[in-house]
Amino acid sequence: MVFSITIATLSVKNLMPTMMPPHLLFDLTFLLPIVAGCLTYAVLKTMREGYMYELNRRYYRLRPPR
Repeated sequence: MVFSITIATLSVKNLMPTMMPPHLLFDLTFLLPIVAGCLTYAVLKTMREGYMYELNRRYYRLRPPR
């Protein structure tokens, strides 16, 4: 989603020349989705670990799947 927004902004860069320098916009188009993906992964990974995650982990440690 972030990549689609940034690539759309890059495609209309001639309509807003005073807003941002072109080289900075080009760099953000390809770096911002990677940063957003890493940040989203970290947030979702920390949200996964909760009470039910610990119960499931103990259960499968005692009784491994076949």
